[in-house]
Amino acid sequence: MALSLAGLILALPANLLPIMTLSILGKANANTMINGAWQLLQADYWWMAALVFICSVLAPIVVLTVRFAVCLLISVKAPLRLIAPLLKSYQHLTHWAMLDVYMLGILVAFIKMMELGDLHVGLAMYSFVALLLLFNWSTAVFHPKALWQELKQGQDLEQDLTSEESQS
Repeated sequence: MALSLAGLILALPANLLPIMTLSILGKANANTMINGAWQLLQADYWWMAALVFICSVLAPIVVLTVRFAVCLLISVKAPLRLIAPLLKSYQHLTHWAMLDVYMLGILVAFIKMMELGDLHVGLAMYSFVALLLLFNWSTAVFHPKALWQELKQGQDLEQDLTSEESQS
């Protein structure tokens, strides 16, 4: 739960602050992750803009939010009917969160732009790297199959208790 919450907190500066600033002949240009998707949209690459936005901004935030919500609901012993839909959606969403691929794109852009002018790494780059590490760490320790088994055992227990009460 803590890893997901920390990831959600880091998602704000990673997406809203400049990743890097390129200065050429005294003119500086800074870009954010969201601005990158916006520029693709303005260049009439709407499908690529949607893909970049979904895979690098929206899906990771939703996945972290779902992980946090599942952990929170389990910790407060919420009803199974609230947890099951979140776990189902989690399994579909994880395929869309591609922070690793976006990081490779940033590194390639960084290397190519170093020759063009003065390149300064922004706070968002550090936030993004930390977000990537937390995202992968939380993925490694979050075990949906084990949670499904616990939910099934809990549901079986509830059914047993209900059938015992109805027989009494």
